Order: sequence, then C-alpha cells, then structure tokens
Amino acid sequence: MHPFRQQLPSATTPEDYSVPSVNQDRDSDLRSLRHFRSGEMVWCRIEPPLPLGADEIGWWPAVIQDYRIDHHKQSATPHSNWYRIRLFGVTAHYLRQEESLLPWLSYRPPPTLQRMVRDTPRVGMKEAFSFHPMPDPLNVSWNDAEEDSDNSRSSRTTSAKHDIGQISTTYFLALFVASKIVRYWTATDRWVFEGKVEEGQEPFEEVRFQGIWWGSERLWAGDMVRIRPPLKELIDEDLLQPSAMAETRGVFVRINSFYLEDEVTHEGSSEQRPMFAGAIFELAEAESSDISFGPRETSPIYPFPTPPTGFKWRMITPSIYHEAHFYLTEIAGRYYPGLVPSRRLAPMLNANTLRDYLRSPNPGDFTGPLLALGGFIPGRSNYLDPKQWKPNRTAMLKSAYEAGVRKVFPDQETGDLGDDFMVELKEDDEKEDSLSEEESDGEEHTEDAGVEDDVEKLSISTVKSD
Repeated sequence: MHPFRQQLPSATTPEDYSVPSVNQDRDSDLRSLRHFRSGEMVWCRIEPPLPLGADEIGWWPAVIQDYRIDHHKQSATPHSNWYRIRLFGVTAHYLRQEESLLPWLSYRPPPTLQRMVRDTPRVGMKEAFSFHPMPDPLNVSWNDAEEDSDNSRSSRTTSAKHDIGQISTTYFLALFVASKIVRYWTATDRWVFEGKVEEGQEPFEEVRFQGIWWGSERLWAGDMVRIRPPLKELIDEDLLQPSAMAETRGVFVRINSFYLEDEVTHEGSSEQRPMFAGAIFELAEAESSDISFGPRETSPIYPFPTPPTGFKWRMITPSIYHEAHFYLTEIAGRYYPGLVPSRRLAPMLNANTLRDYLRSPNPGDFTGPLLALGGFIPGRSNYLDPKQWKPNRTAMLKSAYEAGVRKVFPDQETGDLGDDFMVELKEDDEKEDSLSEEESDGEEHTEDAGVEDDVEKLSISTVKSD
C-alpha cells in the first residue's frame, strides 16, 4: 500500500470529480447493483446437466452479451435480471436469469471431470460446432424473452443425445478460451484529473480511467472490490484500529479512481504503473458496541452494496478526504452482494462443507475460496490474476478464440470460425481513450508460456494466505 494522500479539499465526496463524460454502462452498472455486466465472463448452469462418464457438466463458461430487468407482471419472478449470454465453444446464445449464472471465481469443475475432458479423444471442428449444450438455443429478441421462457418450462426438459467426444471436445475448447480470457486486462475511458496533494501546492494533472477489464470482470471507479492483502499487512498509523476479529476477514476498497503513476525502476529509468485508490473498509460485526463505525460519505453518488448478513461496512481510512493507493495487481475481484451464502452456492457451500473446513482447512478444498468471495477470509485465498494486456474486450475474446482453435483443432485455420462463431458484445469498446500498449508495459501479442497445459487449473487462484 502506498502512503495516504489527502484529496482535493473542495471535493464534496471522493466521487465528486469532474469526469468529462461518464460512461453510460458505468452509471447503469453502479446504480443497479446487478451481479453481472455486459462483456463479463461467467458460469452458466446447464439444464439439464450433461452426463460425461461418471461425472456431469453442470456449469459452462459463457460471456454476458446484454441484460435487462423483466417487469412482466405474469412472470414467476417479475423483477428478475435477465441476461443474453453466449456459451463459449458453440454458435448460439441463450436467455438466462441471474439465478442461473455464477461469477467466474465461484466455481471450479471437479478434478475428475477435468481429467475426463482432457483425456477423451476429440472430434473434428464441424462436428464439435454443431453441438448445443442445452436444447433449443435461443435466437430471439428481448421482446420474445417472456414468451420463450414460458415455453421453455414445458418444451425444453431434455437435451438431444450427443457423442461423448462431441461434448468433451466442445467443453475443452470452452475451458481453454476461458483460461485465456481470465489472463487479460486493460483500462478504458481515459480522462485527465486536475488536482493538488496539499493546500498551497501547484495543481497537477493525472491520467485516470473510469474502468478496467480485469480478467473475467468489468470494474468501475465506484465499485466495492476485495483486495488480496489481509488487514494485518495494511496496519498504518493513519488507519483506524480494526474491530474485533476483523483481521481474520477480508479487506475491501471502495474505488475512487484508476490512474497511472510514474515510478523509477531499479535501473533508474521511469515507467508508468497502473494504480487504484480509494477508501478501505472492513467487515465489522453489526452488533459491535465498542467501536466507532468511522467517517461516512455525506452523499454518495452510487449506493453501497449490501454487506453480508450480520455485518456492517466500517471505513477505516481516517476521513472521506483521504484514500489509500495500491498497485492494480492487489485487486482480488468485485464483491457480489448476497452471493455468499445463496442457493446457487448451496451444493458447494453448506453446513457440512463449512463444518469440515472449520475442523481442518484443506488447501485443495474450494470452501475457503468461496468464503473469500464474501469477505469472510482474506482475498488472497481467491483472486483474479491478469498478466497480459489487450487493447479492448473484443480483442481479448478474439485472441482467446483463435488460440483455442489452434489448440483443439491444430489442422484448421482460425478463419474457418466464421462471423457467427465470434462473440458480439452490446457495444464494442474499441475506443481511443483506452490504455495504450506503451502505458500498459505489456506485450499484446505474447502468449503466456505453458497456457496449453494449464486448462486443468482454469486460472482460478486458490493459494493459501501467508
């Protein structure tokens, strides 16, 4: 963590900066508190599950193409979030409710299923691409979503039979594509901030960004994110004293800004490092009576996400005009209100798995990483770790698909995919105000060594805390 800096005193709140033009997706995403955003990579529930040997495929990697809130009064869930998604490795899209999707870090295919998919002989490209994991893929407009979802209850209960090689080939491709995308990052929506560190100093200019693509997730200034370091590594004389047991839980930052900072290397040269800054929050027990809940933002532009049941957000930075500064790599991922616990995670996170984990924590068990998503243990137990810069989200998807085809179908040209296979987003983010390759200090065209042999890990970090 870098030293604290006092923000511009005239700012009403940490969010009250003069961004020339707020990205409309940013405004919508932060106000709605939906779990998922256009362009994000998620897991989609496969209904019914696909049998594969002794295992079954219940979740499939996918990308969010668009979303809407269903206000139809006759619907069983009249105010549910609907998403138009594309499953990786297939040529059709589907309409799914939020309850059928999971954040990327909240699921990992069982090792036996991963080995089955990896070792099963593969079929050719044409046969693989004719496969649909779920019956009757949707090719409908949003206006048809309600009628189509009603029909699905009666007519889409079984899937056509497919060859095991067809299923495993397509799933392997989907996992490989996902393992590439989760490694990519970039910053978007550049603007120039003018401010000063302390009264009496000359104003300065700083290149900032409204948001970033961080592996599977779309993050914005204004988001509440989990960070990797535990609270004990952030103890500073300027921070408020942590509440009881807070040091055992995760740490959160309400992001005020993404920016570039000039940094002198060991060789004496200067380079720009991507950074983020914001207020630090802990999870304090709601019933605690012996602590101060610290300063509050007077009029936050965007609502705070709901903390886990039984807890409250407690800001431990000294005031609303101070912020902590971190390298971008300290971001673990976005906080998803209500995800832990939820019915979606019940098969993986329940009374039995929690009891076993508390009795004897196992580094190979996925219970700890799931608890980290809710902030119950430090973020270092479950985090995104992008390493490779790409200019925009479309470039990430294209690069991942081309690499996947080269791996799975080495004798085929990537041009054989055709336009129907490539993923279309609601709006291409290919803009001139994104982070440049020089500023990223990354190599756009250099793939990470060993990715081809790393599908089994799925790039889900589950390391033990120090």
